[in-house]
This record gives sequence, structure tokens and C-alpha cells, in this order.
Amino acid sequence: GPTGAQSALRAGALDCRKTMSKDYFAHKAADFDSNTARVDNVAAIAAALQASIRLDRSMHLMDFGSGTGLLLERIAPLVGRITAVDVSESMNRQLAEKLPRLGCPVDIRAVDVVATELDERFDGIVSSMTLHHVEDVGALFRRFRAMLKAGGFIALADLDSEDGSFHS
Repeated sequence: GPTGAQSALRAGALDCRKTMSKDYFAHKAADFDSNTARVDNVAAIAAALQASIRLDRSMHLMDFGSGTGLLLERIAPLVGRITAVDVSESMNRQLAEKLPRLGCPVDIRAVDVVATELDERFDGIVSSMTLHHVEDVGALFRRFRAMLKAGGFIALADLDSEDGSFHS
């Protein structure tokens, strides 16, 4: 069976899922972008996204769990507008500091899209390393489908499973 440390890590991962109302990333936001493995991972995700989907300047995308904007800053020059959605105010503040340098207009929203429907429809929804924080993924997917324009796309990248080690 799992060691005590593995059980504690797993409990921590489950706990972060249930406490999305508090700012789980408050202590991590300031130096979030300094983790080179994280930055390299998101760069690979952005490259895969661009290889799979034809992005263009007419598109309005939603970045779900946008964090500090690691993914959206790589795709912003290729699209017309991005709505960045993240429940973490501290991550949103880090993203707000980048706004003048991004390649398109970005609207930052601190909302839980499972609980609160946005009144906008998107050409695409992207998300990187966020789904493992969501308790009801089925409800989230239903919400995503409702927010997509006809012919829109959803592009998600996440962990197969999270035992706590990703956030340690």
C-alpha cells in the first residue's frame, strides 16, 4: 500500500480540489513562472495546440485555469481575444502584470465556471494543468460545451493522475 508520505500527498491533492474557494496558490504565485520544468511543459503544450488547431486572429478563446498566463501568453499573438478564467486572485494578479506584453486583449475573470455561467461564447476553450483541481469534471465539461460556439474546440492538457507529487 502507499507510504504515510504518499497518503499525505494524496490527501493534500484531494484537499486542494475541495478548497478551490480559498486561494490555494497564494504562496506560489509570485515565483510560479520561475520553475523551468513547468515553463518547458507549457511550451510543449502550446506547441502541440498550435500543431493540432488552426488558430487565427478572429478567434475568442477562454483559458480555463489560466494561472499566471504561461499558456495564453504563447497563443495570444495568434488569436484575437482571450478570456482568462482562474479562481486564484494571486495568480490573476501575476497575469495582470503581463497584460501590456501579451499579443492580444485579455480579460481576466476570477470566477468558478462550474458554479457561474459566463454570458459569452467562445471559439475555443484551452486549459493546461488545471483539471486535476476540479471535483466535478463532468459538470465542467457540460459547462464548456454550453460555452462553445458551433464548430468550436476544446484543447486540454493535464496529468493522468495526481498523487500530490506534482504540487510538492
